[in-house]
Amino acid sequence: MENKKCVWIFSFEYAGVAKVGGLGEVPANQAKYLSEQ
Repeated sequence: MENKKCVWIFSFEYAGVAKVGGLGEVPANQAKYLSEQ
């Protein structure tokens, strides 16, 4: 993902916002990791 300025993440679950099936932390952690790169 070199030279990417914007990344869109679409999810039905997101930690702290909507958690239904137990994977709400995954998109949140991925977004946090990508923002630190």
